[in-house]
Amino acid sequence: MRGHSRAQAGKAAAGCGEGRSAAALVLTAIFGPVGLCYLSVTTGLIATVILVVSNAGAAPLLVLWPLSMVWAVIGTNSLRRAVVGGRRHLEGA
Repeated sequence: MRGHSRAQAGKAAAGCGEGRSAAALVLTAIFGPVGLCYLSVTTGLIATVILVVSNAGAAPLLVLWPLSMVWAVIGTNSLRRAVVGGRRHLEGA
């Protein structure tokens, strides 16, 4: 990352995570496990299949829907940390 300061890289990395966390939370709040496809297609499809297969009433829905929302925020935060770590690695810090 030649020509970029650490402060610029930090601001860019921080900015990419805040909006993504909010978007992931909104998408999973609206679409449930399918909204996880915003974060990872594989994770979203697995969660959706689990929801469909375990369709034994409202209990799986009441558990998986909020769980997918939490997972979306955790996932975007870990992706943000990976981006920040990768940028620091490229800068030689």
